[in-house]
Amino acid sequence: MSNSSILGKLRDLQVLVLNPEGEVSDSLVLQLIRIGCPVRHLWPLPETLDFPVDIIFSGVFQDSSHARLKKIIRDSTEAVTLIFIVEYASPSTLSQLLEIESHGVVTVPLKSHDVLPSLVVARRNSEDLLKYRKEINKAHNKLSSMSLLNKAKVILMKNAPMTEEEAHQFLSKSAMEERKSIAEIAEIIIDKSE
Repeated sequence: MSNSSILGKLRDLQVLVLNPEGEVSDSLVLQLIRIGCPVRHLWPLPETLDFPVDIIFSGVFQDSSHARLKKIIRDSTEAVTLIFIVEYASPSTLSQLLEIESHGVVTVPLKSHDVLPSLVVARRNSEDLLKYRKEINKAHNKLSSMSLLNKAKVILMKNAPMTEEEAHQFLSKSAMEERKSIAEIAEIIIDKSE
């Protein structure tokens, strides 16, 4: 997504602040309202979210809230952007940021001019990460299909007097006749040979 597209969509993003009541949360919510984002503040942490969320600002928790936060993020849509509110960067805090795969950080005390850049960069990071994960999954699936196809061709070439091209044509024709993918036909042939 382009930079201008992210900036243009900020006002449409549903933002959730998961942090204890107080000055930090109030200041963050106020800054997000000024930016124009629809924002909600919840505390204590809910078990689940029953509404759509695009961006979550969350404190760093050392207790059972950490496990609940991980569950909330896992249950959210894959496109959720996570930005941590950090008071100090201890090793345990940094470990949590990495474990939960934070896309960005805002530091306390909050400065009004830090929220928007953190928001934009974190959203860009999360969208890029999602895009790369989809591309990796697509490449992985393609390699898996190619591996199945090659294995099935070898089986056909061993068990029937076929060339590689004939084996490929056989798989293609079978896939069209049975209205299945070539990979599904290849799996059937592999399963039958084992």
